[in-house]
Amino acid sequence: MSKSESFFRDVVTLTSVPLVSQILGILLTPILTRLYTPAVFGLVALFSLIIVIPAVFATEEKPENPKSNYAITGLYMFSNDVCQVAKTLTVSSRGGVRNS
Repeated sequence: MSKSESFFRDVVTLTSVPLVSQILGILLTPILTRLYTPAVFGLVALFSLIIVIPAVFATEEKPENPKSNYAITGLYMFSNDVCQVAKTLTVSSRGGVRNS
């Protein structure tokens, strides 16, 4: 398997789970709206906000003593000139290199 085929397979794998969950939500909405009242949907939205928003603010970048072994990861896609740009990067006074 070539590098491009492997990369494409990895991208499809990483994006398929959120896509499937979105499709399931859309397909199940007509059924769920017949089973539950709008007030119940409002409570679910409220609980989702109560849980998600504090989680965003609780995220620490590069903690010295992490609270757990979990990490938030990301997928980065770069153009072919990324190697040329990487050669021009310098280390900051804190010892880090910024990628943006």
